[in-house]
Amino acid sequence: MIDGKPAERCVAKLLPSEIKEYIWLYGYYKKGHPIFSCGITQYPTKLLEIFDILESAEIEMAQKKYKV
Repeated sequence: MIDGKPAERCVAKLLPSEIKEYIWLYGYYKKGHPIFSCGITQYPTKLLEIFDILESAEIEMAQKKYKV
């Protein structure tokens, strides 16, 4: 769905490659796989902010799906 209307094609193909990479990294992060050899406290702040945005979007989508 885009703006409440069904998408005419795969929405993932509309995303820039950089965004796809962040989503891919978020998946690994969420599963507990280390992305960098350092601890999470050494992760770039910007990356953690992006992960927070992705997590919020994930929660929002789940709430809409289950109408919580």
